[in-house]
Amino acid sequence: MRKRVKVDRTRLERFKFTPLTELKATIEEKPELSQKLRVDFAGTLKAQGITIDEAFKHKLSTEWRAAIKQDIRKVAEEHPESKNWYLKRVLDEKPIKLKVKIDPETGEKTKTLRRS
Repeated sequence: MRKRVKVDRTRLERFKFTPLTELKATIEEKPELSQKLRVDFAGTLKAQGITIDEAFKHKLSTEWRAAIKQDIRKVAEEHPESKNWYLKRVLDEKPIKLKVKIDPETGEKTKTLRRS
């Protein structure tokens, strides 16, 4: 199960994914492409030479995770004196483990950091 996070415009603007930047540049050159994307998104992407297959999704996912890791590392390095266990794990490049308890009656989930 993955936690869904809303991706806002500022997060997306910081993300440097090559096909995305190429598409933005093409849209700036040809404003009518924006309308075509609204009408037929998949067809327009295919016409621009962008195929969305499993390899593309995997590359997008790994680059997105790398950007998130870079953001976390940046915050952790800004506060090296912090006693926060989470930030110390990030700086040491150790995995973060969670313990999840699910109440069988209500289905409510409780997540806690597991210190190992």
